[in-house]
Amino acid sequence: MSITRRGLVGGAATAAVLVPLRVRAQSEDARRRALVDQVRQDYGLPGLTVALAAGGKVIFEAQSGVADTATREPVTGQSLFRIASCTKPFTSAAMMLAASTGRPDRADLDQKVFGAGGLLAELDVPGMRNGWEAITVRQLLTHTAGCPTNDGRDPMFAPALRNLGDAPFIREVATSRCLNQEMPRDGACPRTSPGLQYAYSNFGFYLLGAIIGRAALRCDAPQPDAPACEVAGPYGRFVQEMVLKPRGIHGMRLARNGVRLPNEVVYYGENGENPYGFNITRMAAHGGWVATAHDVALFAATALQGLPEAMEQRMATPTPQSLAAGQPYGEGWQLGGNPPYNLWHNGSLPGTTSILWRQPNGRSYAAMTNLRTGRTVGGRSLLTAIDQLGYQLFTV
Repeated sequence: MSITRRGLVGGAATAAVLVPLRVRAQSEDARRRALVDQVRQDYGLPGLTVALAAGGKVIFEAQSGVADTATREPVTGQSLFRIASCTKPFTSAAMMLAASTGRPDRADLDQKVFGAGGLLAELDVPGMRNGWEAITVRQLLTHTAGCPTNDGRDPMFAPALRNLGDAPFIREVATSRCLNQEMPRDGACPRTSPGLQYAYSNFGFYLLGAIIGRAALRCDAPQPDAPACEVAGPYGRFVQEMVLKPRGIHGMRLARNGVRLPNEVVYYGENGENPYGFNITRMAAHGGWVATAHDVALFAATALQGLPEAMEQRMATPTPQSLAAGQPYGEGWQLGGNPPYNLWHNGSLPGTTSILWRQPNGRSYAAMTNLRTGRTVGGRSLLTAIDQLGYQLFTV
């Protein structure tokens, strides 16, 4: 085959254009990585992982620091981090899909949770406190059910309840706690109803996991060698099959008590916090997933995939109760900015800080660390810093 001079000149011209473009892209990525390194160093983090997504795919990711300070094992693109409450949008998507596809049976967002005909009717909770029998799935999704909030009395962290099986655990909370943070008077709860106010509740999302995995509630005692007897097992399988696999996400796992999963980082506490001192297996549906930043950003970019338009709108519409509380929240997502809102969620556990967000144009971001710290730098908390880092990375 002959090559003409014109062909040579054309090829050279094309190469001259491509090389600067490639160099510019490499320069942008280097500046982005420097920003990630700087945040990690500023806050004294062992490790930090981030990812950006646009157009339904991940376009950049970076890791900084170490997964294990003892071995100096570096954080890599395959490193798994706890995502804490960034789990809640995953559970919301699973519940939406369950409602829109009929799986699990009778999953209706306006259906009652307890009592005759309720999704957890098989629990049989005699002595349930006032109002619990009226809670609906949608109220759990929007934190308006009045369930115990994540304060110092959060039952999800209560040492005395840690070793109860899932069914006895739910019975104990529903018979001992008043709705809407009311305190018992003369041994009885005041007459109250769900739906009155916004109160962020890990226990509420735990109940959503129980609804998705409710076959497990027939077991009255934890059986570590029989995952089918833990809500986490059926719930996790549903999320993987219905939410993760259709999006090309295959590496996410549910954390297990006393087990460091392959590729999982080590978590570090401050001020006496113990990252391994609570029942994270039980927290599956409200704070139990571990993931790479790549997979969390990809989920955020495709979060509305496969959902009916009405459900998409409700996810991105704040409830009146959350607006009254000054904390705009839709069905499973925190909402930021002005309409159309950014969808976002943060997560926090001893040893973990995380965030994910999705802008209306589909640009998405995820970041996780293996430390929770109260340190501020220039007046910014760690959560604010990793949130703003995402916007900086997109504008490099």
